[in-house]
Amino acid sequence: MNHITEDNFFRLASIISDRKYADEDALAMLDHIDDCQECFSQLCNYIAIYDATGPFGVNLLFHGAEETSYVAEASVESRVVASFKILKEIVQDKIKYGLEQIDHNMGLLYFDQPLILATRGAAPLESTENVCRLEDIENEYTFIVYDPSTHELCVQISNEDFCNYELWVNDARYVLERKGAQYVCVVQNVNEHDTIEIRII
Repeated sequence: MNHITEDNFFRLASIISDRKYADEDALAMLDHIDDCQECFSQLCNYIAIYDATGPFGVNLLFHGAEETSYVAEASVESRVVASFKILKEIVQDKIKYGLEQIDHNMGLLYFDQPLILATRGAAPLESTENVCRLEDIENEYTFIVYDPSTHELCVQISNEDFCNYELWVNDARYVLERKGAQYVCVVQNVNEHDTIEIRII
């Protein structure tokens, strides 16, 4: 394997610093770094700068201002307030999906199954015939829904305490658009290997 490119160093620094899911490409690069002192040292530099300045600082330092327009709107103050993973399980030859929140210590948004499902004794993993849904325990109008039949993810936030929200699926950034009193975003082609993060800026 050749040495890691600058773009991939940035991607790996983002995955490590933000504790994102590492896909097969990222794992292959990390295997190379394990055997390459030069790439290991370079990755350490990227991680240190990413931790100190965020994605905008890394791009500005290594790529120059003219190449940072695609991240210029992302604030250095942006932070993750909720992370999720899609669960997939095969039970008796049937595929079942579910949603699970990770990193509960964020302290701003905490999601769980809707009360109506919990009172019916629903299992954490719902069948593919039903969408998977988690609601904020303090506000039923703040929720995340995943439809495994269409691979669509819908996030709605109802909270006036923050000025803006972002939704990140792996390294792709989506803006939650305001619709009435809520912020809404629908993302297509989401699967069980994707990491899902809600951020505020």
